[in-house]
Amino acid sequence: MSSRHVQRQAVLEPMSLYVVHGEPDRERGENVIVGTTPGRAHVSDSKRTTVEIGYPGPMKRFAFLAAILVGCGGSDPADFEGSWTVSITNGPNDCNVMNWNEGDSNSGIGVDITQNDSDVIVDVTGLAGAYLDAVLGNNDVFNGSVDGNALDADREGTNSMNMGNCTFTYNATVHADINGDTMTGYLAYTRATNGNSDCAALMCENRQNLTGNRPPQ
Repeated sequence: MSSRHVQRQAVLEPMSLYVVHGEPDRERGENVIVGTTPGRAHVSDSKRTTVEIGYPGPMKRFAFLAAILVGCGGSDPADFEGSWTVSITNGPNDCNVMNWNEGDSNSGIGVDITQNDSDVIVDVTGLAGAYLDAVLGNNDVFNGSVDGNALDADREGTNSMNMGNCTFTYNATVHADINGDTMTGYLAYTRATNGNSDCAALMCENRQNLTGNRPPQ
């Protein structure tokens, strides 16, 4: 089922899914208005004073600040690359998923992150990765980007399922913030559906909070 024909809704049954996987830059500028100051002339003068064209003093300072802001439009992407060891903890069971107990946790999950500038690939390895493949479908990875110290990556599922007239797949999204060789964030499970009215009951989201560490870089 093509993701172009579905809308995102929430995951209902990634039961005991103890896995983890893994905004465009904005330039800010200010408009500067060029002001002019006309010269003054007395009726008895034989010539007029020179007309001044340029920035008044306060506007010059404003223009200088605007130039700085334009030059600092976006944050350089932090370095997430490496082999991480991740722990996860179940959040609230908003989707009433069977065998999902808030506060349950699992540790020692392997996650490999490859980064090229701001682009990242997040690959869950080991048994957690294999289970994730079974739930979402295919042996896939998370693709996303880094903006400043934040990473966001998505993985679209391919296992098509049905509930009444609702057809859906499981999707997952990872968000993480980095501080040195430690990252924290969450893993969210949602559904992409065909938009049928039978899908309304599936509009929810379950999250697992995550923490991860990697060898010193």
